[in-house]
Amino acid sequence: VVISHGHADHMNGARVFQNNNDLPYYIQEACFQWLVQEYPKYPLLRELNVPDWGDIQWLAQQLKENRLKLISGERNGKAITLFPGVSVKRVDGHMPGLQIITVQTEKGNVVLTSDAAYLYANLEMNWPVGLYMGNLTDAMEGLTVCKESGDILVPGHDMEVAKKFPEVKPGVFKIA
Repeated sequence: VVISHGHADHMNGARVFQNNNDLPYYIQEACFQWLVQEYPKYPLLRELNVPDWGDIQWLAQQLKENRLKLISGERNGKAITLFPGVSVKRVDGHMPGLQIITVQTEKGNVVLTSDAAYLYANLEMNWPVGLYMGNLTDAMEGLTVCKESGDILVPGHDMEVAKKFPEVKPGVFKIA
């Protein structure tokens, strides 16, 4: 399980895979450190439960059990291969330790941009996402890294994905 970053809509629910004891979880070390060190400092985030505090504690437990793998990627650095054909790159901006995922397919490299680009428009216009917890330079460079990393880009929140790719099951789309 690759966790792109620590925001609730991308991390909450990671525990759904907990019954598979052999399944590792991957997160950037910078993201994990933010979750356990910075997140608790913000009362509003805790009050809203964004992300779920139980999920953060659960991830920390997975680290103790050696199921959570911390990836030490450099911002906008080289890709780190997790498995043959699957790699990640750290692109801060939206959040420290955000990572994009690239999957090699017969149709080309598919890049899951997560929140480095919410929409296709972010990529087309070189317009950073509306919320970034890092700095603007990192957010802008993240867009470039996304575009340079693959042939098929899949933004994290664009409804156009549902129109661009065929639906194979309700809510499941065949990207490549």
